[in-house]
Amino acid sequence: MDPTDEDAKVNYELLKQVLQQQEQQQQDKQNQEQDQEKQDQQKQDQDSEGQNEQNKNQDNQEKGEDQQQSQSEKEKEKKEQQQSQAKKDETQDQKTDKQMQAEAILNALKDQEKINQKRQIAKSKSRKLEKDW
Repeated sequence: MDPTDEDAKVNYELLKQVLQQQEQQQQDKQNQEQDQEKQDQQKQDQDSEGQNEQNKNQDNQEKGEDQQQSQSEKEKEKKEQQQSQAKKDETQDQKTDKQMQAEAILNALKDQEKINQKRQIAKSKSRKLEKDW
């Protein structure tokens, strides 16, 4: 209501930051839940792949041990790729968190600069000049 009330401005900025932090925490929780769901899905996929591979392994035993070794190597490569992909996803999430925090800090600084500029303008307008007539 009162544009010159500094306490209200500070309280507004603090409230704004708290709300941003809460939104960030909610997003983090959602991301963690999605990651957990992905991991669960990957485990289910691996279990079904493992069953399919067991059936294939039985067939391959009849065909020869060379094929079994190549399939086990392929399985290891798939698992390694999945693990590396999961690590990449985690690092990207961390980067986005850090970027969001940095942006919030920069925004707060910009807002503070705007407030300071308004103060200076108000001070310069409030100065009364002596009458020289």
